[in-house]
Amino acid sequence: MNPLSIFKLPLAFAGSHRFHQEFKKLNKNVSDESISDDYFIKYRFLIKEINRNESEVIISLQEDPTIVIYKFKDKLVLLPKLEEELLIERTIMSKSNEVYIIDGLTHQLLLIKKFNVNNKPKGFLKPMSHGSKTSMEDLYKFITFDLESITNLDSLKNEGDKVLFEPVVLSSYDFYERQGTSVQLKKYKDIVENIPAKSNEPSFPRDEKIKIIQEHFIQYLNKKYHKYVLYAHNFSSFDGILIFESLVKMCEEYDYKLDPLIKDNKIISVKMRFGRVSGTKYRYYIEFHDSLLLLLSSLEKLSKTFLKDNPELQKMNNKALLKLLLNENYRNELSELEFYDRITSYCERDTVSLAFIIFTFAHLIYNRYQLNIHKYPTLPSLAFAIFKSKYMKTKIQQIQGEVNQFIRNSYTGGHVDAYKLYSNKLTYMYDFISLYPTVMSKFKLPIRLINHFKGNPLDANYSIDYLNSDELASFIKCDIFVDSSINRPVFQTRINNKTMCATGLFKNQHVFLPEMLEYSRLTNNKIRIIDGSITEGYIFKCENIFYDYINSLFEIKKSVNKNDPMYLISKILMNSLYGRFGLKPALSQFSMVDTHLIDTFILENKLHVSDIIEMIDSNKSFIVSNKVIDTLDINVAISSAITAYARTIMAPLLLDESIPVLYTDTDSFVTEIDLSLTKYKHVIHNNLGGLKLENIFKEFIAISPKVYGGILLNDSKIIKVKGFKNKIEFETFKDLLFNNKNIILNQSKWFKSFKNGSINIKNNPYTLSMNENKRIIDFNSLTTKPYHIIP
Repeated sequence: MNPLSIFKLPLAFAGSHRFHQEFKKLNKNVSDESISDDYFIKYRFLIKEINRNESEVIISLQEDPTIVIYKFKDKLVLLPKLEEELLIERTIMSKSNEVYIIDGLTHQLLLIKKFNVNNKPKGFLKPMSHGSKTSMEDLYKFITFDLESITNLDSLKNEGDKVLFEPVVLSSYDFYERQGTSVQLKKYKDIVENIPAKSNEPSFPRDEKIKIIQEHFIQYLNKKYHKYVLYAHNFSSFDGILIFESLVKMCEEYDYKLDPLIKDNKIISVKMRFGRVSGTKYRYYIEFHDSLLLLLSSLEKLSKTFLKDNPELQKMNNKALLKLLLNENYRNELSELEFYDRITSYCERDTVSLAFIIFTFAHLIYNRYQLNIHKYPTLPSLAFAIFKSKYMKTKIQQIQGEVNQFIRNSYTGGHVDAYKLYSNKLTYMYDFISLYPTVMSKFKLPIRLINHFKGNPLDANYSIDYLNSDELASFIKCDIFVDSSINRPVFQTRINNKTMCATGLFKNQHVFLPEMLEYSRLTNNKIRIIDGSITEGYIFKCENIFYDYINSLFEIKKSVNKNDPMYLISKILMNSLYGRFGLKPALSQFSMVDTHLIDTFILENKLHVSDIIEMIDSNKSFIVSNKVIDTLDINVAISSAITAYARTIMAPLLLDESIPVLYTDTDSFVTEIDLSLTKYKHVIHNNLGGLKLENIFKEFIAISPKVYGGILLNDSKIIKVKGFKNKIEFETFKDLLFNNKNIILNQSKWFKSFKNGSINIKNNPYTLSMNENKRIIDFNSLTTKPYHIIP
């Protein structure tokens, strides 16, 4: 129970006569005497004087005074420098050890503190044993597969309608047995004669394709393949979509169970259980993973890196084959044998290349960390396992519930802004070397929550060291002021669901205190926390926990050339860990049930349903429900602090008006000055956190955040447009900038359907325009200025 819901406590010192009298008036169910004949007076209280300035109140049961249900201590805090001021520190002896700071003169609460929040054994990340259950043989137990599909892009180009993406060959390769198999999913006659120019339906029976896919994968639903992983490169967005319906039908027909993990409409993994024991229990399973989520690069680039000494295993050149797959005219020139021979050879080679890439990766990870990569569907999960098994030397607290939500409000990403839209001078693009890993290596980060307070500790005569020191850091709720004289403000907040750096007054902000103190120092208090505005916060114990992890990987990266697999591995592992700590604890859970049992299943399991996916031509449906995982190994305070410290590293350059910055993006910026000739020349080096000169432009344009481009000294061009994958001419950029016209660009977009097991491609217009989403544009000077926010 919560004693404060039963008793009312006066805001007076417990050792005073006033407290004694008021407590009896406020609580009719309590007496300071032993009473046995009054049913309503259930409790007895005793005030014990510890010393002149400290007293303890004990509340027990009348029927058995040895049973103490509530007690607290009051301590007078005397402040000689302010003779008229008197504070009372009230410590409630409970599981949360609450402390209240009370103004003894006005009888007002100044501060509420709660110690040891969430500080239970289950509230800490669990270190992993060092590869004790992994053997070298386990690394061989996986299968790769690939689908080759056709469409008709000529029709899409000419007619502008939707066209179907159809699989024609499915190949797989058992790495343990070194054996591959392939099947045809579409008849040649249908391919060359019956594909309509525009079609939303496949030109051969759906059931036939589903049956062939089922028969191909059913060979692996055998107990000898128990715990095997089946990999496809880009399984989450391509191969998985095209086989998902077939897997559902297999479960329906053969009494298997499907457990998909889907996030943001992408299949992360699929576990297929078989060999039912009883009820919902199965003896065996296989898993489907996306190798692209482990190795973040194209299969072509990976094969050149991992298989550089084995060209016979590398991925084939696909230019000729793409013409065959994407354009109808080329298909008519081949015989049936030639057509399938080319596609099947290409598909089989992809599965072999992927298999040897995965094994090489698995072998390198096992030799260094004794971990089996097949247990980890994503790179962040593998990086997390490496950290926990080898580098985690201290307790790191799980952050859940209200604490998680409070701190998550402070968690924003990198700073992206365009300040000057055009330059025909020499401009220099600099990039910080491993910015986030630098922060992880050099800074102490919040790992354990030691105090929660409500109110302002500074009003209760605490110093700023109470909230922030070498060993402590706080996340607080307060008001922030940013002076309007700052042209490139660095305080980042959310306004109308987008992050923005503006000037003005920002009420009720959730911030990481060290970040704000650094901005205040850099700007001579032009960016500051408004006095007296702190209302709540969480104080953390801080330690440097990633130094060994980051520096060991960076040493590997420095010691090998860029063509060595360990260069790529060390780079991606360094950059994949921090975000894992900031995972959201709410996950989407997919439950496959008989369609007629949907209502019963939802009621019995008390689910919060977000969607119901009824599979086509099936009596099965997926119930998508939101589930909060309160035991997830996360600590968003770590992720938020890392991104905040990274912004403080960028801040001095952005705030320095002597450095003409045109554009900035998280860990890079473009400027019209050679930094090697400035006071920042010491920052230019090749170690962690150093600045690297990435490019020199002789003409540069920044349309808006994530939309920029330029002409390099050698006359080659770089154009970056987030969300658009086709080529854009630099002159198109200039026309947009100087004539302020919207430009309609065309690109093909994929539309995926889990329930149909299909992918369609459709022309999708992309509007490129000048916008003032984050800053105000001055079209005369081609510069921008920050918004000024007045609440």
